[in-house]
Amino acid sequence: MYKFIITTAIIVLYSSCDQGPYKKAMDLNKIGTMFYLEDNDSALYYFNKAIKTDSTFQPAIQNKANYHIGKQQYEEALETIDLLLAQDSYVEAFQMKGMLLDILGRSDEAKQNYLQAITGIENRLNLASKENESLHQYNLGFTYFLLNDTTKAVKLIQQSKASVKDSHLGDSILNNLGDKTKIIQMVLK
Repeated sequence: MYKFIITTAIIVLYSSCDQGPYKKAMDLNKIGTMFYLEDNDSALYYFNKAIKTDSTFQPAIQNKANYHIGKQQYEEALETIDLLLAQDSYVEAFQMKGMLLDILGRSDEAKQNYLQAITGIENRLNLASKENESLHQYNLGFTYFLLNDTTKAVKLIQQSKASVKDSHLGDSILNNLGDKTKIIQMVLK
């Protein structure tokens, strides 16, 4: 009950303020995130309202996609990720879209998204500072794994693993090279 009262107060305060679309979208996204963390379906309402308020506010679009993924509504998540990709060639969105397509059995489409992600990561790698190279190599290795090129994946992950702070995904990949579905399901959770 206490959370409901706080949420209602936030909404009342929000609606009485004259804000620009970006700020309104940010506030609506924050409310949506609060509901999302409580596994409350009201989150989707606020993410949609934030996107309607400012269609370029990427955090709300990302959160809406995550909401759908969490509910295993993969087609809806794909539609939402397409909104994100319409704004920017976002490497992680290509990876996510590819994983969702793989889960849905659309491996040819997934492959195209992984190839686009690889191009973006290679571009980042070419511009990366020395201290960020390993992170991009690690990400590249993950994407090659998704593309079923385990030789390149193993090489890149092993080369970069020592320099990457959180290498649990890399360890999981190296321990489950033949089970891409298991890794995808782990990432989507």
